[in-house]
Amino acid sequence: MTAQYGGRRMVPATSVEHEGRECVSVLTYNVMRQMHATPDYKPYCDPAVLTATKRKEQIFQELLSYNADVLCLQEVDDFTLWWVPRLNAAGYDSVYHQRTGHFDDGLVIAFRRMYFQIFHTLRLDLNDLCNDPSVTANFAAKLQQDNVALVVALQPWEQCRFPSALCV
Repeated sequence: MTAQYGGRRMVPATSVEHEGRECVSVLTYNVMRQMHATPDYKPYCDPAVLTATKRKEQIFQELLSYNADVLCLQEVDDFTLWWVPRLNAAGYDSVYHQRTGHFDDGLVIAFRRMYFQIFHTLRLDLNDLCNDPSVTANFAAKLQQDNVALVVALQPWEQCRFPSALCV
């Protein structure tokens, strides 16, 4: 099955060894924080579609159209007020990790609550890796960009169709 939204489509990974088995669908999407959704950053876009509310609503509808079991979202801003209520209403629980420094966006891993529960979460601030003495100055300069990583271990509910835990 290939889900579509507008001119884009989600193409599932296929493998002969997984035929006939239940597979978890995972979607990754950079929602682009609002600071970058301006005519200066995106001169080829109609300014009307770059307004925060319209753009987020369109992105959210696209995300839902793919019917994914797990969503991995980048550059998410306004998480608590905008994203949480909508994700909850759509049947997803979620975990957020905000970037460090002066940034107001971060990462989200959302998952269908009817299938999974969290059994472990790991939040990493990549700037902290620069404190390791084995990291070279050149590599440290590339790391210190206030980026973060988020890892969530999900356990399927006992009566769930998925046979094992999942690390996202």
